[in-house]
Amino acid sequence: MKHKTRDARQKSLSRAQRVVPFIWPLNKSPDTPDEMNTSYGPRIDADRWDFHDGIDLPASVGTPVHAMADGIVHRAGPADKTEPGQGFGSTHIILKVVDPIDGKDDLFLVYLHLDSIAEGVILGAHVHQGDVIGTVGQEDAQYPHLHFEFRKGGPEIR
Repeated sequence: MKHKTRDARQKSLSRAQRVVPFIWPLNKSPDTPDEMNTSYGPRIDADRWDFHDGIDLPASVGTPVHAMADGIVHRAGPADKTEPGQGFGSTHIILKVVDPIDGKDDLFLVYLHLDSIAEGVILGAHVHQGDVIGTVGQEDAQYPHLHFEFRKGGPEIR
């Protein structure tokens, strides 16, 4: 009986009253996912097994990319190809956000293959859910898309 009462109460809340921990980065919707063409997990890439650490959301170059949650800019900048296997191969943004599951400030949202980074999206800046933080690009990719990852505990490149 408790579950029915709680479920009915949650359904009666208006969308504005609900806390939405994350929105989709391209369409800003909490309910309707962005189109995805490559998912998280093992895949065959160039005739060999590979592990894809995020999801790929195809979109035209210049499509606005939105902050999926409130957070602080942990890193934002161009490709970092100084050492092979280190750094990001494309323009990127990493936001540090509070994990809605455990309340810890150790969840990182990683956005890759950007064409541009919005003005004011710099190290230490606060962003709000839905803010435009950049635009979709094709740098270091075969087609224009946003590559997105959740990283728990740290932003390290794996």
